[in-house]
Amino acid sequence: KKEEIMEKKNQKRWVTCMGILLTALLFTAPCLAAEFTADMVMNTGGRVMHGKVFVKGHKFRQEMKAMGQKQIMILDSDKKTGWMVMPDARMYMPMPQFGMGNAAQADHKELEKKATKKYLGKEKINGYKCKKYRFVYKDSSGTKMTQWISTKLDYPIKMIIESPQGGMVRELKNIKETKLSNSLFTLPAGYQKMNIPGMSGTNQ
Repeated sequence: KKEEIMEKKNQKRWVTCMGILLTALLFTAPCLAAEFTADMVMNTGGRVMHGKVFVKGHKFRQEMKAMGQKQIMILDSDKKTGWMVMPDARMYMPMPQFGMGNAAQADHKELEKKATKKYLGKEKINGYKCKKYRFVYKDSSGTKMTQWISTKLDYPIKMIIESPQGGMVRELKNIKETKLSNSLFTLPAGYQKMNIPGMSGTNQ
């Protein structure tokens, strides 16, 4: 029973962290035509996970293994769509628009309306010159976020999120600027839709 309770807590923390990450990524969708791949390292509550990231302008794909299964997050901030794809089960789940208003319609300027922003200087992260910013959200969520945004890619190379519901450190390494196929950012055909009870604001 203790193991089941711990597993449920881990799953809840995972969903919460994914929601925070989703919001952050939608807020910081590149304004430039950045196109690259990178290895990703993500730490949620001491649990370290590795994955792969693909970015093509406003399109984003993240591949990683979580809770024993391969999971793929696909976002398109321009079309306001997002899915969590589970290839092992041939299923997908529309990504809910977690808190902080309608995150799918947000951008850098919108983020500045919802949080106080402080410029902390310049740093070089994994070979890229970055501007470091600290955001403190004005709502009751208690969320704080620090980002190191590449001046070349217009994308956060490193991100630290602090929240009462769960924290996260996410960093991109081995970045390779290369052309990417649009097929990476589309929902696979023949997958079955899965809905999670109690999660509203999902998209198709």
